[in-house]
Amino acid sequence: MNAYFEAIGNNTKAALVKCIDRCNNLTTMSWGLSRDRIYRMIKETEAYFPKLLKVVKADPEYSNAAWLLQYQIESMLDIYKRLM
Repeated sequence: MNAYFEAIGNNTKAALVKCIDRCNNLTTMSWGLSRDRIYRMIKETEAYFPKLLKVVKADPEYSNAAWLLQYQIESMLDIYKRLM
């Protein structure tokens, strides 16, 4: 997993798309994922996505989008952690 996320982090657009995808996954994961899978997704998000968001924030073209994605991801993580 480390190599996978590191490769994505080497490309700003790939990091942006991955963050958007994760944001969507977090929003919809309660629709059918087990508690165990939700827990694993929370841990994976906390481990890898702050670095990807940092990459996206460093690009002036995508900086505003990164801040919005960070807010959404952190909000969803907070909600799920409280419910778990």
